[in-house]
Amino acid sequence: MDVDRRVLLAVSGTALTSIAWEYAENPIPRGSFELQSNASIPDAITITPGIINVLEASIRELRNLDDHEGGNRNSLRIAHRHFHTLAEYVKSGKVVDTHTQQRLLTSWATLCELAGLMAFDSQLYGLAQRYWFTGLQITHTTGNPELGAHILGYLSFQATHRGQANDAAQLGQAAIEMAAKGTSLVVQALVTSRYAQAQAALGNNRACREAIDKAGNLLTTPGALANKPEYVSWFDSRMFELQSGHSLLALAQTNSRKSDRLIEQADDLLMPHTMSGSDFSHNFPRDALFWGSWQARSYVWRNELEQAVKTGTALINLSQSVRSQRCVATLRQLNSELTQRRDALSNPNIAELSQELDAAIAAAT
Repeated sequence: MDVDRRVLLAVSGTALTSIAWEYAENPIPRGSFELQSNASIPDAITITPGIINVLEASIRELRNLDDHEGGNRNSLRIAHRHFHTLAEYVKSGKVVDTHTQQRLLTSWATLCELAGLMAFDSQLYGLAQRYWFTGLQITHTTGNPELGAHILGYLSFQATHRGQANDAAQLGQAAIEMAAKGTSLVVQALVTSRYAQAQAALGNNRACREAIDKAGNLLTTPGALANKPEYVSWFDSRMFELQSGHSLLALAQTNSRKSDRLIEQADDLLMPHTMSGSDFSHNFPRDALFWGSWQARSYVWRNELEQAVKTGTALINLSQSVRSQRCVATLRQLNSELTQRRDALSNPNIAELSQELDAAIAAAT
């Protein structure tokens, strides 16, 4: 997987969903796999718990980078170097014990999940799938259904984003079935929330609402947030509300009769976290920019142009530090929808925001 030179085409339809169902429906071996030392790599280092500590810390810092700047080719190159390093460690098979082996493989799978997210954020959808497919293979080997379910959830989210709602719904269902084989209620809540987004894209109001309610119940179960896996440390009630708000906005796009009510409900969920100066926007600027752009677009749909300008103006500050191409695309949609309104550019506030959005898009591209 060459980040810079190869164009990897994304698969869809049966070619994609069959991979998910094959993974979800086959039993996962637990503790039966053991790396074999590769004599053809005589100078390979022996992996110790201390080395794993360093690798895990590096992955945490990469996740922090992604939370703040989002996915772009620069951050993706860094992630890919770590991916290559971990692949070489696994290939060498030189580890001090089975527990260290498990940590090594889990670190590699976690990095696949994160690198896939960075590639998705960079709009390199085929590359994202390659990372995630590799992560699925690793989690199947190590018997980690929760991390596998999380990766399936991202495959579902990417399919939703690309307008492949039927694929997204199948991937989301596979993720739910996979998550049920583990014990983490947070992972179950997260993948169910992803499934709600897929159902919203299909226009299935009832199925979307049921999934949102189920995810909310899972997340608020006593003890659900305790000891959650580090790769979903970022998922909490705030992120759930943002994802749910996004689902309601997606429903509004497919249901004109109820769109105003859906947008109002979404606004209640989104506003506390996307508003300028919130703790969430400080800690997760990429996500605040993405969901905030959707929120600003929803005001345009309702012809609340003053509120759209107010929200859009607050996004400009966030965009200065975020380099996510997914966010750039959403800002571009916002600018296009705003300026297409009748006599929009004759309004000086809209014209000024449009110029600022153009500049922000150009700077982040």
